[in-house]
Amino acid sequence: MGDWLSRYGYAVYQTEASPFQEEFTWGEVTRKDNHLYLFLSGKYPADGKITLQMPGYLLQKGDGKMATYLQYGDEVVLTVPASAYKDKQIHVLTLSFDKKIEPFPGKTIRNAVLTPRNATPQYSYSCFDYYTNYRSITGYSWDFEQLLLKQLEIIYTSQEAGREIDLILDGKTYTVTLDKGKEIKETAFSGTTWGDTYVCGPGSGVFHSAEKLDADLQHAPVSGKTWTKTDKDSDKVSCPILSSYYVMREIDSPRSQHILAEIGAGNGMEVYLNGKLIAKHLNPYRTKFRTEKVILPLKKGKNQVILRSYNRFEDEAAYLLRPAEEQKAYRQDFILPDAVNGKEHSLTIKPHNPSSPHTDAELFNLRIRLRRIAM
Repeated sequence: MGDWLSRYGYAVYQTEASPFQEEFTWGEVTRKDNHLYLFLSGKYPADGKITLQMPGYLLQKGDGKMATYLQYGDEVVLTVPASAYKDKQIHVLTLSFDKKIEPFPGKTIRNAVLTPRNATPQYSYSCFDYYTNYRSITGYSWDFEQLLLKQLEIIYTSQEAGREIDLILDGKTYTVTLDKGKEIKETAFSGTTWGDTYVCGPGSGVFHSAEKLDADLQHAPVSGKTWTKTDKDSDKVSCPILSSYYVMREIDSPRSQHILAEIGAGNGMEVYLNGKLIAKHLNPYRTKFRTEKVILPLKKGKNQVILRSYNRFEDEAAYLLRPAEEQKAYRQDFILPDAVNGKEHSLTIKPHNPSSPHTDAELFNLRIRLRRIAM
């Protein structure tokens, strides 16, 4: 690792998170001033090309002998040979532009409910060491349209109760304590059924995955492995370091609804619902097992939930995946001191005074409803 840092440390030290809102299957991105650093840490692109949307920027130079660089209008296209992904070490490519690179804005939301799934995540880099390189989510932002905004209705679970968060609305910061507002039931409608539990692993790899996971009973997420049926929704299994176990269950829902699941994992966890990543974070350093609540926004019919329990340091991996015994949440109203005029607004939520600016926010259960008048 020391040799790699001596060669590519410039792409890690004193850099900022990727300016892009999406994640890439081919690898990761950091930025510093007018430079982009591309880590070829993922899967080799099927056509051998990496395409980046860079509106407003002109490519000045592409550094590295293993790729060619061309710009077509707003698109920058890199052609990368397969050999760049076959070495034991992760290669880094450098792109230099005509000016400092700033984060690209997210999409404007025209919806009365703001959720992490329609937000623009605020990223940083958080890791136990360099092997766990991944983008931590430190907060969520939305650009939205609402006339005469006066009230925010915050919905959260017991997982978030008691925490302080910062609401940054149109540049003004409000600190709110989630102190258990009015209790509401996230009732699992009659006919909601959880299927059998399947386990797959161990699979090697650092704590970084794409935002989508294509897996089912016929296609395991670990190369060379298959799913194994188990009668345990919670267990501990032998696992080497830098490896993961995956746990899968099917949920049949009679209608679209939100339900609470009880999740448990070791050094880190990811939750995928119907192939999309909905929750992810590293647990506190050397945490062997931790349980928490995660809201699952189910669609009508068949749903698939997959938990990834990541093991960095221990000799075993632990998992838990089942419906929460208490299906309840809390609704708390935050009335703005003055009605906010105008139609277009921006809102960011993040933890208040986090232990580190790089720490995972763990606010993926929050939902915010917009109100024109105080109810």
